[in-house]
Amino acid sequence: MEKCEDIRTIEELTKDKKTDLIHLSVHYTLLAYKMMNSPAAANLLGNILSSVSDEKRKKLTDEFQLESVDYYYRFAQDHDYVYALNNLAAKEEALMKNATNEEEARKHCNEMIKCLEKSASQYEVWASNKLGRIYKDGISWNEVCILEENKNYAFRYFRKAVENYIDNGSEWACHYLLVEFHERILPRSEVLHYIGCIMKMGNEKVIDETRKLWPEEKYGISFDKFLEEVK
Repeated sequence: MEKCEDIRTIEELTKDKKTDLIHLSVHYTLLAYKMMNSPAAANLLGNILSSVSDEKRKKLTDEFQLESVDYYYRFAQDHDYVYALNNLAAKEEALMKNATNEEEARKHCNEMIKCLEKSASQYEVWASNKLGRIYKDGISWNEVCILEENKNYAFRYFRKAVENYIDNGSEWACHYLLVEFHERILPRSEVLHYIGCIMKMGNEKVIDETRKLWPEEKYGISFDKFLEEVK
């Protein structure tokens, strides 16, 4: 921190409209990466470089002697940084969907699952919920099943999405647990917890979908009655 400028100095720099904020961002992120081998900084460098034009990326790469976008994402991934793992998983999913043959599709599918599992092992909500949805339905490519559904895995990952902390994605995990895996949910306190999570996130689409698919015969009372209890 002693080697970094005071935050007020940075704020003064940004007041000048001529200051290139992307250039400034790369400068400080690269410092953090070099000084601490920070996977978070490496991931941010990847995000910055992937968000600019090819011309701008080349200019920044030449000036700062940067590596490729994939290099920084891979560095962060190798250090199990969850957001890098999620970025790579999304990239592998896109490659899987655009694959030209089944073998290629399976390869990218496997890589996607590996990234998501590493991220979910750290209780990252988005990855946990994503895996739950994947295993709930399985994956098909050109009408060929390349990943079998696995309800046990789906249930496990949906629960993981709400076990440690609540974030975007947790509400969908709760939705699936309540309406599709209700036979496995026993304690009333657990049901109330999942409904509370949905209410906390305030996603009206999830609330409406849960109400529509609510298995009242299983729970004995309506979804709205549970909502009143949670409130």
